[in-house]
Amino acid sequence: MERTRTARERRPDGGPSSLDEIFAGGNDAPVNVRSGLIDEDLPLAGESIERIRRTLGDRLDIDPESHAFIDGQPVSEDAIVQAGQRVYFMRQAGEKGAA
Repeated sequence: MERTRTARERRPDGGPSSLDEIFAGGNDAPVNVRSGLIDEDLPLAGESIERIRRTLGDRLDIDPESHAFIDGQPVSEDAIVQAGQRVYFMRQAGEKGAA
């Protein structure tokens, strides 16, 4: 049931394909994003906090009133996330949902 790869399926240098090629795309490491109990590694390097909040708010259940932190440091909405960083969205201690 084995078959030989055709020339089109081989790399130009004749070697086999590798996982490095599959995951090559400029970003070496994903960005870890956490909001409450939700924790995901996503390819978001180069994105702003504002864009992450806007595009992933529903998926990650990001509270619009939450504060953003990158690697434990508070940041503004225009901060840019780099590969390998950790982004947290959390409310101030003692805040509740009711005003």
